[in-house]
Amino acid sequence: MPEIRTFPCKHCGKEITTSNARKMFCNKQCSDGSRNLPLPRPGDGGEVVLRHFSKFPQEIRNEILLGKTNERIGLYDIEATHLEANVGRILCAVVKTVGDPSSTRVFTAHERKYKRPDNFDDSALAADIRDYLETFDIIVGHNSKMFDTKFINARNLKAGQRTKKPQYQVDTFWSWKSKARAWGSLKAIQEFLATPTEKTSISWGSWMNALGWDPKLRTQAMDEIVEHCILDVNALEEVYVALVKADVIRSLRHDGGVL
Repeated sequence: MPEIRTFPCKHCGKEITTSNARKMFCNKQCSDGSRNLPLPRPGDGGEVVLRHFSKFPQEIRNEILLGKTNERIGLYDIEATHLEANVGRILCAVVKTVGDPSSTRVFTAHERKYKRPDNFDDSALAADIRDYLETFDIIVGHNSKMFDTKFINARNLKAGQRTKKPQYQVDTFWSWKSKARAWGSLKAIQEFLATPTEKTSISWGSWMNALGWDPKLRTQAMDEIVEHCILDVNALEEVYVALVKADVIRSLRHDGGVL
């Protein structure tokens, strides 16, 4: 049996009681009138403004995407011991606000508050990364909808914790592939666009040594992985800014926040 709900009309505020899950307005006049409401101004408030993102002129959209309004834009990347959360865990994450070099925040499994007797337990780390990402109005990653977001969600699910809330997310991999017939890895795009920061590689042994027994090797390995992750986020920012300035990103979608 359909659920009966009561809520205010989104245009006039009059109370509505209905079983229609899609109904938002009390009558056709309100529905038509809502289309003629003035757009909110960028900076008035994240969710309200971003819901109307595609209706703004492209130059206004670009100002929002570049963090020139009150909306906060966060770039992020994670590093993990495996591509699948069944057998892998999070080693570190880097999050940075667009246009603010001093804002780089590093999360690493070596921090005391994230250490557990079980090396496979990254529950506190996964929860803190999730919570910090949720402070942004838009998050930006590369192949992040298919990997980073889902990996963070999976590790939280493993620990019996909630997944990330739905957010507006720009995935530069899909932004690029929707407009360009060219290779889509971050390294390939960086080289193609000739942006300054080059992606680095990580030596194979570092993935194991980062959680290994020898303190010196463990520290060296984690330092290498964190440095790689920071450079990845810097390269991501440069590619993202280039795509925004080329009017590639014209709409926003929620990432769903679930697997």
